[in-house]
Order: sequence, then C-alpha cells, then structure tokens
Amino acid sequence: MMKDSLQVLEYDQLLKIISTYAESKVGKEYLLSLKPISDHDEIDERLRLLGEIREFLNVKGKLSIGELLPVDEILNKSSIEGLHLLPEELLLIKKLVETAVNIKKFIISEGKEYKRLYKIAQHIPDLKDLLSILDKSISDTGRLKDSASPRLKKIRDKKAYYRVYVQKKLEQTLSTQGIKEFQLSIRDGRYVAGISSSKKTGIKGIFHGYSHSKATSFIEPAEIVEENNKIAELEAEEREEEKKILAFLTNKVAQKGKEIKEAQNILAKIDALSAQAKFCDLLRCVMPEISNSDDEDIVDIRGARNPLLAYFYLNEKKDCVPTDILLTKEKKVLIISGPNRGGKTVALKTLGLLVLMTQTGIHIPAQEGSKLRIFKKIIAEIGDEQNIRSGMSTFSAHVQHLKEIIDQADKDSLIIIDEPGMGTDPMEGAGLSMAILDYLIEKGSFVAISTHLNKIKLYGLQNPKIMNASVEFDIEKKLPTYRLKYGSPGVSMGFEIAKEMGIPDHILNRAKAYVDENEYKLNKSIETFSNIINELENEKREFQRLKHKYQMLSEEIIREKEKIINSAKEEVDSIILEAKQKAIQILEDIKKENRNVSPKQIIS
Repeated sequence: MMKDSLQVLEYDQLLKIISTYAESKVGKEYLLSLKPISDHDEIDERLRLLGEIREFLNVKGKLSIGELLPVDEILNKSSIEGLHLLPEELLLIKKLVETAVNIKKFIISEGKEYKRLYKIAQHIPDLKDLLSILDKSISDTGRLKDSASPRLKKIRDKKAYYRVYVQKKLEQTLSTQGIKEFQLSIRDGRYVAGISSSKKTGIKGIFHGYSHSKATSFIEPAEIVEENNKIAELEAEEREEEKKILAFLTNKVAQKGKEIKEAQNILAKIDALSAQAKFCDLLRCVMPEISNSDDEDIVDIRGARNPLLAYFYLNEKKDCVPTDILLTKEKKVLIISGPNRGGKTVALKTLGLLVLMTQTGIHIPAQEGSKLRIFKKIIAEIGDEQNIRSGMSTFSAHVQHLKEIIDQADKDSLIIIDEPGMGTDPMEGAGLSMAILDYLIEKGSFVAISTHLNKIKLYGLQNPKIMNASVEFDIEKKLPTYRLKYGSPGVSMGFEIAKEMGIPDHILNRAKAYVDENEYKLNKSIETFSNIINELENEKREFQRLKHKYQMLSEEIIREKEKIINSAKEEVDSIILEAKQKAIQILEDIKKENRNVSPKQIIS
C-alpha cells in the first residue's frame, strides 16, 4: 500500500524532476532510490545537511561532480584472476578517483564551518596514490601514456624513429622512379606508399590493394620490407608491455576496490544533495520544523505549494497558488469540500507530497515556520484505479483499498482519501465513509479527505474532532481561487459548472427539478452557512484592520505627546540657562563699576 501511495502522490515523478539537476549518472540513480523514512533524528539530520549544502553552494560555488558513470562492473572485473581492465575502463576509474580527491580537497579547505558536509568529505577515502599512478599511465582520451613504463616509452620512441626512417626511404626510392607525390599509409599493419595506379609499374615490392576508386595503388616497396618487419616486431613488444601495464594497473584498482566503491557512493550522495539544493532554491523551499513531542502533534503548513505544479508553472511563468494545510491534535481529521476544479485533490496531493519530501529530507515549497509531525505510514487512495484484470469494479477496488487502510491505520498514520464512498449509492457511500472516519478517529490517525456528499459535510460540522475546509470560489468571476478556507464546508456548484461548460438552460432547469427537495434545501443551508462564515471572516478582517489602525494612531499620539513634552522641557531649560547667563553678566558689570550691591538687591 505504501508503494501504491508513493505512486498516486506522484513522489516518483518528483524525484525524476529533481534528478535532472544531478550531473552524474550515479547521482541520478542515488536520487531515484531515495525513500521516505520515519526516524525523527535522521530526518532532522537530513534536512539540516541539505540546508548546509544550499548555503555552501550559494557562498562557495558549485561542487563539480561531472558526468561520472557507475564503475561497479569494472570493479568486479578487476577482481577476476586472469582478466585485465581496458584503458577506457581505467579512464572511468581515473575520473572517479580524481573527482573524489578534488571534491574532498575543496570541501576540507572551504567548508569547515559546514560541519555535516565537512564530515561527509572526511569519509571520502584517500585515493591520491592511486590517482598518481593512473594519471601517469592513462591519458584523458583513454589510452596508455608513454610514461606508463620506461620500456613502453623506449619501444614507442623506436617506432617513431622507424616511421620517419621509412618515410624518408620511400621518398628516396620513389624519386628514383620519378614519383614525387605519394601518400604514406598503413595497410595490414605495414607502412605502404599510396601512388597513382598508372605509375605502379616498375616498382618492386608487395601490392596491398587499391583505393575504393582504384585510382590509387598501395605498394610496399622491397626497400622498406625489412624496416616494416622491425616495426611489426616493435608492435608485438608494445602489445606485450601494454598487457603487463594493464595487469599492473588492474591489480592496483582491485586493491582499492572497496575504497573506490565507497568514494563512488559518497560522490553520488553529494551530487544528489546538490541536485536537491538546486531544485529547492528554484522553488524557494524552506526547511520545515519537525514536531518532537505530543504537545506539538500537528501538521501546520503555511503557504503550501504543490512542488510539481510549482515546477511546471515556472516554465510557463505562472504562479502556483499557495494554501494553508492544517491538522491539529484536537482536530486530526480534515474534510475538504467545494466545487469541482477547485483544487481539492491538489490540496490532498500537496499534503501527502510535502510530508513525503520532509521525511525524505527534502525542503518543502512553503512559508518559514511550517511544522509537520513524522508519520510511520502514509497511505493514499486517490483516483480511479479499477482493476480490470481481476474483474473488479471501481467501487470494489475502492473498498478493497479502504479495507487495507482499516487494517494498517494507527496513531502514526497519515490517511489521505479522495472522495471516499464514491461509485455506489450516495447514501450508502456516505454511511460507509462516516463509519470508517469514526474508526480512524478512534485509532488516532491523521486523516484528510475530499467529498461532494452532503451527509459527510454535515457529519464534519457535528463532530468536534473534525476540521472543515472548503475550496474558495470567486462568485463574481465564477472561478476557483484554489485556496482552502477553514471553518465551513463548500457547495459543489455542479449546476453552475455545467452551465459554464455549455449545458443548455432547459436541461439544467429540468435537472434541478429532479433534485430531492430536502437535498436542495441542505445545499442552500450549507451555502448560507458558508456565506455567514465568509461574512464573519470579513468582519474579523475589518476588526483586525481597525484594531491595527487604532494601535497605529495610539502609538502616533504617544509619540506626539512625548515630542511636545520634550520640546517644552528643552524650551524651559533654554530660558533658565539664558536667565542665569544674564545674571552672571550683570554681576560682572557691577564688579567692574565697584558698586557694592548684593545679589538680593539686584533681584529685588
């Protein structure tokens, strides 16, 4: 059931998108193998590690893993006695080892403050000695270098000497025949002269064939047969020496096989983390808070965006509408209702997918402060999955899934069901759904469902352990807003949508006549209740606006009061200071005139 839930919540699709940001095949494979876990500490560690990677990449620059290919089969081959690796296989090993050495060096030197990433780098095995050997022996084009061994260099130097010697000897030999233009070629492993077929007569030697058009003949003159034989001997020696070198290098790789495999795994992890970081930066994801006690046993995702929709909308330069998703300790069941195309199923998938992302260690597209609890089971029943092969109907397959949910549900489960009870009589379907919800509430499971059934909507209104939410619908624009509005159920608005889709009025009027009067009244009551809730919400917002305005005015009055008091105080201080200065000046004047007058007389 968990595997099916990952599929219906499109978790695999999300990983495929993130894997496109990985540079290497090993990184992509690592990403696609990720699965959600339920260990609180491990999830927290993964989330914080990704946070470090995101910061490191933004501050220090990219971690260049490159296009690494898996080397598991090569390592297995290296351990088989009697076999040696080919130069192109050793080149793949060299690239991996070189990347491991460079990545470790870069992180160790630049990332000491990123303790989790730093710790990962420390676990990359030390492969510098092996890299030195491979770098000396294998070129970047995948062939053995001359420096692979002194003997190989000596053999190749001799071959180069004989090639020059053969070319000069051919020039001398052919010039005596009046042939100045020829093409030096190799046929059957031997140097030959390509000359015009009309001029081949009189040249003694071995004929090696024509060109495709037969305009050119390839001849090995007798004068260079001995040199060609010597070159053939050197090539045999070269092959033998190359075989010895390859055997030596293969042995070195085999000795470090375990370390190379470990390095590959760590590089794959780093590449996968880098891909997650790029994706999360692109979608402006945040690290969610993880509930770690019964008191924080909630799901509170603010400004949640479906990561798949958000990603696809980026290419279309459109915004993905955020919504709040809330489940509390007291109200663990969320019933979402409202019109079709309003976003009910998207909201359910968003909840499931963000929980899966969190428990995989991936940051989520939501607002800071979003909080989730950890679930040991995430079970989703979304969409029509009629089992044609087994002959089951849509409803039978649906009930089978409900049975599996009942068997597995517990207090650590998140249950997501899109329109339970559909595919059969609405009354029976609603009754079955409410009974299952009663059972899940008793089990303490967290549950989120969507519905169009009025009985389930009323059930949600009457049960204090259930939270109602409706998908908002703009009446004037006749369009959904794709936001969840909490506190009241929503009206399905089936007739309105049918009218918008072009169903004629006379058919709609007849359809309305067929609707049960009590059902019609119930719909109207729900609509009225919803409108009352909307009015209360508007009044609440207006109250909050006025309260904020009052607070702003109060603060302004206090500031003005303090300003006036401070200004008056400054003015009084200024007057006193001025009076003192005048008094001092008068006393000084009196002293100068030698007048014996006391200060009291002056004041009076």
